[in-house]
Amino acid sequence: MIDIYKNTIQNIIDIINDITHLLDISTNYDNIFRKILKIFFKNERMFYIGIILIILSFIIYFIDGASI
Repeated sequence: MIDIYKNTIQNIIDIINDITHLLDISTNYDNIFRKILKIFFKNERMFYIGIILIILSFIIYFIDGASI
């Protein structure tokens, strides 16, 4: 369980670093969407992106429920 937590945090950091590096070196913004998708679908990142999306959906659900 602790490994999933550590790997999720590490993958978030890796994704942020890859995207900032891509935006720093890229002057052509035509294919940037495809490059960002490649960053998200590298190796085992899809599993951790799924975990992140589930956590975000719970946060949004509780914020929406609290606003009623």
